[in-house]
Amino acid sequence: HQQRMLREAMAGKHCVVVTGTGSGKTESFLLPVLASIIRDAARSGGGWAPAQTPSGPVPWTRQSPPEWDFSRKVARGESRPAAVRAMLLYPMNALVEDQVSRLRKALDSDEALAAMDRMLEGNRIRFGRYNGSTPVSGHPSRFKDGRIVSSPKRQELQKRLAADIDQYDKLRTAHDAAVNRLTDCERLGDVEGAAEATGRRDDLREQLAFFPRMEPSASEMVHRWEMQASPPDILVTNVSMLSIMLMRHPHSQIPGDRADAQVLEATARWLAEDRENHVFQLVIDELHLYRGAAGTEVGYLLRLLLNRLGIGPDSQQLQILASSASLDTGSEETFEFLGGLFGLDASQARASFHVEAGER
Repeated sequence: HQQRMLREAMAGKHCVVVTGTGSGKTESFLLPVLASIIRDAARSGGGWAPAQTPSGPVPWTRQSPPEWDFSRKVARGESRPAAVRAMLLYPMNALVEDQVSRLRKALDSDEALAAMDRMLEGNRIRFGRYNGSTPVSGHPSRFKDGRIVSSPKRQELQKRLAADIDQYDKLRTAHDAAVNRLTDCERLGDVEGAAEATGRRDDLREQLAFFPRMEPSASEMVHRWEMQASPPDILVTNVSMLSIMLMRHPHSQIPGDRADAQVLEATARWLAEDRENHVFQLVIDELHLYRGAAGTEVGYLLRLLLNRLGIGPDSQQLQILASSASLDTGSEETFEFLGGLFGLDASQARASFHVEAGER
């Protein structure tokens, strides 16, 4: 079912995977997301230009964390337009955290970064978690006694970044030590020591998936102000946060102010630049939860989102990817539900959606 979802999605269909727990639903929509971004990056005549300084700036330390307005995109010389190419929408934060840990393994491992250096000429497929846990809320500047001054939020962000860098460095150092010990044990034929080092390495590798890779060359973007200035290719958020993002705008009298709405504005500009090739992917997990009054509210929120992006539910620039464990793949009510949620009638939904039931 993962292969069929990938084929149907790359052919332009909206896709919903309806299979049991533990069947790989997440990969069924993540593979089309990554494939679509890579296809755009490698597109002849309109792909991503090489990064000009792929090595990036000097590494961060706890004593010298990045400034509040540091941009990985600028520091690495990436020139493609920054925009959300795929929005992953979840009903609750626990699912957001699980998805981000998967993306760290897929896009921020040593192997993944080396592959992007080779195949995307130093560009990164960027991703970011955008919810209540993402530092920091508020604006970088504010008015005080009629003057524009720095917000205390800047110091709050610096402390958070310094702590995260310290935590990541400790885990990374321990992981690398375990890898070196494993190499030594294998060279010396120490079977027992190699088994112990393997377990230690795997445990630390799993722990690293729960922390952002705090390096200038990493794919993950970790705070709101960076994402507002240069939106990530993949934005992972929840329904409540999306509702808030639609309402928060930069202050018109503060030069260089930053706010949530800029993420959507940059994406709308990117979509308008190329109506033929630029496609926004909307990914919704646990689709069956959006029924009744709650489903109606989410349906209208999605209409607001698409309106702000300058596209409609029947636009060729929109691709919907979703998963569910309980939709009836053979029922007409399924297409009525899909149409009602996304702003289509049942016949339009039937024509545009591929519902993948998988196999037992």
